[in-house]
Amino acid sequence: MASKKEEASKKCVTEYYVTLLVDKYATSPKKSEVFYDKEIALNRSLITTVLDVYVKSSKSCFDPVRCLDGIGASGVTGLLWKKHICDNVAVTINDSRVKAYERIKENAELNHLDVEVLNRDTCVLLHEQAYNFISLDCHTMAAHYLDSAFRNLPKDGILAITTTDDAALHAIMPEIVLRNYEGFVARTFYSKELAVRLFLAAVARAAARYNKGLIVLCSIAFKSSFTVVVTVKRGSAHANKSIQNIRKLIHCTMCEDRTFYPLTNYPIELPSSLLGCGCSRNFPGKVAIELGPMWSGSIFSEEFLVAVHHHSHKFPWKVKADLLLRQLVAEARQHTTDDCQLSPTICETENPATSKVQIQG
Repeated sequence: MASKKEEASKKCVTEYYVTLLVDKYATSPKKSEVFYDKEIALNRSLITTVLDVYVKSSKSCFDPVRCLDGIGASGVTGLLWKKHICDNVAVTINDSRVKAYERIKENAELNHLDVEVLNRDTCVLLHEQAYNFISLDCHTMAAHYLDSAFRNLPKDGILAITTTDDAALHAIMPEIVLRNYEGFVARTFYSKELAVRLFLAAVARAAARYNKGLIVLCSIAFKSSFTVVVTVKRGSAHANKSIQNIRKLIHCTMCEDRTFYPLTNYPIELPSSLLGCGCSRNFPGKVAIELGPMWSGSIFSEEFLVAVHHHSHKFPWKVKADLLLRQLVAEARQHTTDDCQLSPTICETENPATSKVQIQG
């Protein structure tokens, strides 16, 4: 009887030729261990294209590339990798929840794909095993996984993190941001860029603890989620360079003008003078606040995005990904390392409602 009820609770969905059995009545990852989020299908397709670029780059220290889908849920991300990149990757799909683990095995068999399926704590697995391409689709605080992710990530390895439930980063719970990401945040019209930069600062700190630096390859925001892709550079020099990109931001609460603090050990006597606006002189009281510390460097790599755009043409998501990647390439070309932006909204099925948001550096 229980088996019939369990079968009745399943539904079949297809994402880019991968067939999945998922929970029919699941509304959130907190209520279902096998939650399938169709809203971030474009994020998953982007990560799969990134993996294809990495495989063709010959930068991998493992052959085939050792890939980990660390929080599998339905297993869709890892199965997409194996379906579309085939024998060039050795795919491991992990989930610490028993029901998700069983469903991933079922979905792998359903698609006749040879992948390794594990039922381990993600952080423990990352400490024990080395993977040079790691994807984490976090439905809780992504900060919990950062230290483990960099423990064994080798030189030129890639970490892709999608967070869909990090409400704190959007200034809904600023005290949690301070606790988990060591930065101050406020509600601004460029809040999505702010969230990405706060998160990247935490990523850079975690990497630096293992004498590793990072280069940000890609950052996208879609609805309440964002995805960042970074590559690792080993050595204390790279770690120091990354840490120097973590700075505070001064923000005007009247006009929302903002700029990063300069890289200096000396105190700024009149911080509001860094702003281009005259609000501090024209309005009574203090109108400027400090946000961060956050990542002040580039959030795009033009060369990498051009390669991703080129490789996306051979995949079934080429039409949906084309508009997004064209936009990202255009923004990467327009802005220099210390003068960059993130599109606040990128819509998967409609034309992107792009609001040009820029933090001056």
